[in-house]
Amino acid sequence: MQYLRIGIVGAGNLGSHLAKAAEEAGHQVVVVYSRTAANAEALAAALFDAVPTDVPDLTDFELDIALACVTDDALPALAETIRLPEGCLLAHSSGSRALAEISAYPGPKAVFYPLQTFSRQKPVRFEGVPLCIEADSEEAEELVYALAISLSKEIFWMSHPQRLAVHVAAVFACNFTNHMLALANQIAEGEAIQFKLLRPLIKETVEKALIMGPEAAQTGPAIRGDEATMALHKRYLGDHIDLHRLYELISRSIQENG
Repeated sequence: MQYLRIGIVGAGNLGSHLAKAAEEAGHQVVVVYSRTAANAEALAAALFDAVPTDVPDLTDFELDIALACVTDDALPALAETIRLPEGCLLAHSSGSRALAEISAYPGPKAVFYPLQTFSRQKPVRFEGVPLCIEADSEEAEELVYALAISLSKEIFWMSHPQRLAVHVAAVFACNFTNHMLALANQIAEGEAIQFKLLRPLIKETVEKALIMGPEAAQTGPAIRGDEATMALHKRYLGDHIDLHRLYELISRSIQENG
């Protein structure tokens, strides 16, 4: 295994998880950069021997890879302002943005996109997280792959169009699904019903989709064509115009694509 000297650029959810995972894999997190000094200091304090800084000139540090864990919109400006040691790889972690987003950086460049949802409060085991990677040279390929294989068993070389498709699919599978759960919670709370009543159903739904495939696992009044039940549901939602419209739109999509 190749042990790497890593700089973390951005001290948010993803930067925090990647920094800790890198150290657990035996790499050295040398420096944490954030525009907000307090954020850099907080993350560095949770690591072994990382130096916090709010100055984007990291040329005095010995680094093999700098992981850009910033918002997608911030990538072009970061590539213009960040200063890294000669030969240091700059890898951005966006699923939706192209490698060209950091083209202003003169050194080797790569994409290191973990296909997972991250929250500070919940630890993530990286060994099963799909890592979608791309690089602009053989030198960059070697470095980004060395980091990826040390963290996970699931490594995928992906072009930008492939990664963008995965990112869109992930929004449907993760973000939209979670929003539906939030709406379900609101509906239940409206009748003083606790969300935990739905937990066994949610768990079984996800497990069936993963085992059988989502198309085969689809159930409910829409796929059955049960118009009477759907009419009752829509009548119940009548005063909630947005929920009523959403119910109709999703039911129609299930019927047309199921």
